[in-house]
Amino acid sequence: MDVEATQIEVGVGSSKEKLEPLLSKSEVSDEGEAVKADDQPPPLPYYPGFGFVSEPRPYRDIAATVIFVIFVLASVAWGIFCVVNHNEDCGLVDSAMYNSSSGLCYSYSGYSSDTARIEQLIEFRSISSWPRVSKFSRSKGFLSSLELGWTRALSQTRFEGSFSATSFVTVLVGTLVLTLVLSVPFIFGFLWLLKTFAKQLVYACLPFFILIPVFLNVFWFVACIMSSECQESFSLAGRIALFIFVFILCGIFAWIIYSNWDRVELTIKIMQTSAQALFSNWMLLLVLPSLSLLLLIYIAPFVVFLIYAYMNGEIVGTSGSYCQGEAATDCCSWSVDKWVPVYYILTIFTLLWSILLMTEAQVYVLSSTIAQWYFTVSGSKVTGSIRQALKHAFGPSFGTVTFSGLVVAFVRMIRAAVDSSQNAQGPQGCFIAMLRCCVNFALISIEFLNKFTINFAAITGENYCNSAKLAYDLLKRNLLSPVLVEVISTRLLGGMVFVLSVVYAVVVCAILRAGMNLGAIAYYVTALAWLLLFVIFLLFCQVLDNIIDTVYICYAIDKDSGAVSKLEVHDVYLMLPVSRDQPPALAVQQA
Repeated sequence: MDVEATQIEVGVGSSKEKLEPLLSKSEVSDEGEAVKADDQPPPLPYYPGFGFVSEPRPYRDIAATVIFVIFVLASVAWGIFCVVNHNEDCGLVDSAMYNSSSGLCYSYSGYSSDTARIEQLIEFRSISSWPRVSKFSRSKGFLSSLELGWTRALSQTRFEGSFSATSFVTVLVGTLVLTLVLSVPFIFGFLWLLKTFAKQLVYACLPFFILIPVFLNVFWFVACIMSSECQESFSLAGRIALFIFVFILCGIFAWIIYSNWDRVELTIKIMQTSAQALFSNWMLLLVLPSLSLLLLIYIAPFVVFLIYAYMNGEIVGTSGSYCQGEAATDCCSWSVDKWVPVYYILTIFTLLWSILLMTEAQVYVLSSTIAQWYFTVSGSKVTGSIRQALKHAFGPSFGTVTFSGLVVAFVRMIRAAVDSSQNAQGPQGCFIAMLRCCVNFALISIEFLNKFTINFAAITGENYCNSAKLAYDLLKRNLLSPVLVEVISTRLLGGMVFVLSVVYAVVVCAILRAGMNLGAIAYYVTALAWLLLFVIFLLFCQVLDNIIDTVYICYAIDKDSGAVSKLEVHDVYLMLPVSRDQPPALAVQQA
């Protein structure tokens, strides 16, 4: 018995010895394990139990807030000065005549029927010294000219039967208003379909991604054959070449869908997860447009200031200049004051910064709301998440949002400068082309990182620089696969909303053709209705894309901290491939 007990004890001891780590065996093992430990990415240094930070947050990036307020106050104060000191003679420049002898501009009240001489010349001083301006000169104002051009365009349009221009305007406005009203149930219906029947909806729309371009290709080819003008302007060889080229493109697109079919399956699940997150926080679909409406109200005074800034100047006479479409004629023109261009630069930059600031604020509110939903225990209801997100966005984190808007504003201006230089005439060397490619790549990288930075700041309340650093630390370990899935999800969503909006346009066109005697005008009304609904759907898709980004950041935070906040989300995101060449199924097997 003692021998057996000893053997058992020895066996247990040997098994225990095998299970123990080998850190204390030798210094070599210590160094090897130290090297392996160094190779491992360090965990995030912030917040034990990393997740959404709901406690009171300190104010971040105050300097950006101060600079933005200074820009806004300067634009408003200068704009008020423009309104107070504007010159009302700006509206009378078209009724002024240039006198070459005196070099001054004068007003006229009419012409003589015999000699075509001016009856009365009065020196141009102020609005009180002008005689009554003729009816012709009054109609040359901006609003009057716009109204006159619209009336002429409608009067020259041929309507079938007894249909009038006024009726056309009524039908157009009514159709657009009805489309805007119906877009609300369409959006919620599309969201419900994505949440419940995402796979069936994608499979139903995928064939139309090919069928619609094929139909349009056949339609224009047949229409060109039946039109003599098209045949004269477009040769038969060119038509056949374009017809075949479009079919080749459709075939390539079909092959891309087939070759990425496994990723399409994964993308469907990711879109369904984001739709579930948005459906649980459906009030975002009302809050985000409300913020856009507030932005329009905020912009309106600046537009008025810009209009009045142009009215700060005087009417000057110029001899032998190009005026009103006639070369080398004496004319009177409006000359703005020298400081007006400076005010335009200041105000336009402030408006651009404000628009991008509101865009980033919408992303912040959306990310904060979705993060609160994500880090809440499944089955529990989140209350006041949108209110808390708005409080953080326009409170402690307003400086971070402002900083992010400033970064995007600079990126947009640099990209506009690069595009304008590319469109400029003149020879461009290889070095300039390479430099332009490098700049575009840097701008795309900054925009991509900035997008996840504002998501991370909404979750943690960190300042902009720390959020960018921590977001990069998360993304560098899982960067490739989310980029690929995001591209596919954007394309799928865009294709689906295009198909749905085309179906709506077909219904509208059928109703207009059957119920009203519009003729060919029905196609123009249908095109505008389709464009309006398509733009609204695209804005909705942008919301879903931002939710996908936010959920991915939340999943990455869970992965780094070893937590599982939403099991259904982890079940989907664990299927993400590690590399571009690896199918999603392998990721599941490895997990």
